[in-house]
Amino acid sequence: MKKLFILFGIILFCVKLTAPPINEVKLFVTPPIQPYERLWEAMCFVESSFNPLAVNEAEQAYGLVQIRQVKLDWYFDKTGKLYTLQDCFNESVAKEIWNYHMSLYPNAETGARAWNGRYDLTHDYWNKVQNYLNYKL
Repeated sequence: MKKLFILFGIILFCVKLTAPPINEVKLFVTPPIQPYERLWEAMCFVESSFNPLAVNEAEQAYGLVQIRQVKLDWYFDKTGKLYTLQDCFNESVAKEIWNYHMSLYPNAETGARAWNGRYDLTHDYWNKVQNYLNYKL
């Protein structure tokens, strides 16, 4: 009987030791993963010197990353989203198109060089991008 009384006392004591209820929920917001953010910055520097209103009259390229009509047509074919060259002055539109393009390539160099043109002719372009990335470390 004494053992039963001690066991009952231990059980009651353990019940008292439970944590109080929590009446709130804590949510932790994590920043989105942006694997190409530094590359975006480097390419904006190389393409337009960070000028969102840049226009290359000779190539008819517009905005921060100098988007041409052929890229807009390609993007429309892939996504069904129709943008005009004037829309390329909007950083969020330019970045949306650029991010989609970059997502199709296995690494930064391949994606950046493909953005600039024919891969075999873009060695100098990639060097400029790399120089910016190395400078900003």
